Amino acid sequence: MIRSGMAQRSLHKLTTVIMAHIAWLPSCAVLVAIPCVLHAAQFDVIVPGSKQTALITVEGKLELDDEKKFIDVALKHSDATVVFRSNGGNLIAGIEIGKAIWLKGFSTLVPNDTHCASACALAWLGGRVRAMSESARIGFHAASNADTGEVTSVGNAVIGAYLNQLGMPTSAIVYITEPAPDQIKWLTFADAQKYGIDVQRFELEDVASPPRNENAHRLPSVSAPATQVARARDFIIEYFVNSGQSNDRALFYLNTAYADNVIYYKKPTDIRKLLSDKRSFFKRWPSRKYELNISDIDVRCAEIVCKIHGTIVWHMYSSERKSSSDGLAEIDYTISFTTGKPLIVSEWSKVLSRDVKSHEGASTQKSDTNIILRINNGACTYSKIGDEPVRCSSRLLYAILPSSGRGAYSIEVTRMDGTRMLIWMSGGKDYQPTLSEYNLYIDTLRVTIGSKISTFSVEGLCQDKLNDAGTYAFSTRCRAKTRAGTVFGFDLGPGVISKP
Repeated sequence: MIRSGMAQRSLHKLTTVIMAHIAWLPSCAVLVAIPCVLHAAQFDVIVPGSKQTALITVEGKLELDDEKKFIDVALKHSDATVVFRSNGGNLIAGIEIGKAIWLKGFSTLVPNDTHCASACALAWLGGRVRAMSESARIGFHAASNADTGEVTSVGNAVIGAYLNQLGMPTSAIVYITEPAPDQIKWLTFADAQKYGIDVQRFELEDVASPPRNENAHRLPSVSAPATQVARARDFIIEYFVNSGQSNDRALFYLNTAYADNVIYYKKPTDIRKLLSDKRSFFKRWPSRKYELNISDIDVRCAEIVCKIHGTIVWHMYSSERKSSSDGLAEIDYTISFTTGKPLIVSEWSKVLSRDVKSHEGASTQKSDTNIILRINNGACTYSKIGDEPVRCSSRLLYAILPSSGRGAYSIEVTRMDGTRMLIWMSGGKDYQPTLSEYNLYIDTLRVTIGSKISTFSVEGLCQDKLNDAGTYAFSTRCRAKTRAGTVFGFDLGPGVISKP
């Protein structure tokens, strides 16, 4: 669904779009059922019209940093179907592209007589709705070491964690990672059903005889109950993360998260009135952070509708009014999968506790207060500078491994007033029994706000879990304390380590 036109897409419409632009697929991909020699990955976009979903094509070998190119393309579209033709490539690139597709809520497709294998197949799995032709070839195998060609347990662990994030059952994870690196297992519809992989059937020939009932051929269909629950849970987490972004970004996201008409606090409300209410609330509280208690969330699904109940803690701040609000609320949401994408059709909440404070006369200097950040896939899941919630959208920006004499970690934070802050932790002593357990002892911390730089002597530790090559961090945790007792820290989700 594309919110700008309030339009709903169908399989038949998507088929028409692909047929009209079939030239993007080279003849070897369309006419021959064997792999072609592929060039470096290319990303192209077809936008048939304002009322139709975009078509993003991915063709060629995936290489590291291709995920960044794909994300740059994907960010420009609120709704898209990603069409693949690739024999694979870099594992991390494939997984990160899949994550981006999953977070955006895009669909994925491998059309007639087309191959998508290895890293490409992992990216294809990121589709909220996955489609393949009967003659498509989607292949999986275990992760391998690029130098030796042997199975790597670390690589398979990364794949397993990614598939778990997509809500895949254990049976599917085993099926996908079981074949040896020099072998390949081609997905069939029977295997997909047997191992719990949601796949929709798609044929270009459908365009020759348009269906009488267009809804009967809509790309999405009813998901398996376990998958539906996982998708609803992921959606509500994504919803509150995005609701804590800047006002413009939050409203842009909400514009795609609701159905056209919603039961909003027990009253029928159209999307325009709902967004107007949200806009007024965001203007009053421009700094917002939400902490959803995941273990407390109850998700119950029946066919294409899921009901979500739980509690959420909020932290809000207004620098203009010098006020803060902290509290706990009970939440109820109803999510519909009628169009394939999850959309909110009902919203209600009840405040259980609230603490509103005025900070008139309080100092705006934040450099002497505790700073704690938790970041996953580039977005803050929890962050505070003293009492003020903050936004942060960067992963690990910079790291020098011990070969250069000192190690350093840096992260950029954007305060709610737009001010950028750079936090830099460094040290010259490390301990690394293996790269999967790398430890750097921190002795210096530097905070840069605008043109002002503050340097502190600290005692602390950064702990990394790295891949064998030391080029990818699965997680990074840093904590440091000044002599005055101020605590600085951040927890980072997975990301590529950059070097100068």
